[in-house]
Amino acid sequence: MNRFFSLLSVVLLYCGTISAQLINIDYNNPLWSFDYMREAWKNNMDFLEAEHRIQIDSTHVNQKFRDYYGQALMTVQTFNGRILEKDRTGLLFRNPIQKLKQSEELRETITPSDAKDFILKNFLDEKIIMFNEAHLYPQHRAFINSLLKDLYGNGYKHLLMEALSAEYEGVAYPEREMGIYTNEPNMANLVRNAIQTGFKLHAYDGYEYKNRDSVSAENILKVIKNNPQDKFVIICGFAHNNEKLSRSLASYLNQIAQINPLTIDLTVYSEPESSSYYNELLDYYHIEVPSVLTGPDNKQVGMKNSSGRDLYVVFPHTKYVYGYPQWMINPKENKFDSLKSSDYDVARVYIKEELTHIKSPVPYSFKYRNSDNMILVPLKDYIINFYRIKDGKLDLVESYDSSNTSPD
Repeated sequence: MNRFFSLLSVVLLYCGTISAQLINIDYNNPLWSFDYMREAWKNNMDFLEAEHRIQIDSTHVNQKFRDYYGQALMTVQTFNGRILEKDRTGLLFRNPIQKLKQSEELRETITPSDAKDFILKNFLDEKIIMFNEAHLYPQHRAFINSLLKDLYGNGYKHLLMEALSAEYEGVAYPEREMGIYTNEPNMANLVRNAIQTGFKLHAYDGYEYKNRDSVSAENILKVIKNNPQDKFVIICGFAHNNEKLSRSLASYLNQIAQINPLTIDLTVYSEPESSSYYNELLDYYHIEVPSVLTGPDNKQVGMKNSSGRDLYVVFPHTKYVYGYPQWMINPKENKFDSLKSSDYDVARVYIKEELTHIKSPVPYSFKYRNSDNMILVPLKDYIINFYRIKDGKLDLVESYDSSNTSPD
């Protein structure tokens, strides 16, 4: 794998030089790397090419703004399914994240309860359930995805997403153009499963306005008024569901719609938290799956590092199987298969139906050549495209269609 990425960095230098002629970037802007990411998305540049162009241009990083650079590079790495590399980039360029300021209660009377089961057992009467997520940590999206079918079956018919562009509310499949963050495979899979389950998707983000969260709340209120009998799931980023902040989306919803949403935090007790308090919590309670800490009354205990949400989910450290994060693996949805080719540098898995019907589908998963030959594929017809790096570009050398395989 290291040999491959060294080669890739070299050969994409030429490709990146050509790309730079197409995309004007002001390197004096502290957020130039985000500009490059957005322009690459708008210009339909391959995100693997974009990632390595951002890496090549690291000489333009102002040390005061290296955290911004790290965030942009990490974002593109999530689009490319490179979660381990994303975390390494975080260690290199970002300041340590330490949201936990004190130790939580460590008692034998407190037990970790499976967070998915806890939510489905206790909160299905809520009008609005509002999850937050950290854009660089797709395990939050995978967790929300695991809840969708049960939520839909209990009356939650509408999914409102910060990451969605308004003109793509009625799509049949996740596709590249529908938003920046929806290019991350786990977010695309969340969208895919929501559509297939029956959710109506809604965009709401008022990011173009100075009073972003109040505009977002007004947009959400319109959806609620048009569907007064239904229930709603909202996915936002970070602090937008913090009810202690007077100008947050959650607070505006309470003020404007007179609805107090159930706010569920997925970001505080989760990677990239680096404090000793987080590791202490995981070790003491042997947290192996997303969990809620509950007392003898089967209710969540008070969390000492709480910050304006109703419920806190504690996430374990990420473990890997064949190079894939464990939270991507779902026996009801995907499986491991052995690769049918070794002549590749990167392989991309696509759901066949999507590759057939839309111009720019989002890959289901990626595989970068290494010592094993196992690849994560969906439990439906799929196509694997195998690429070599040639003359500074991704060169398709072979395709494998699972539907053409004869049964044993």
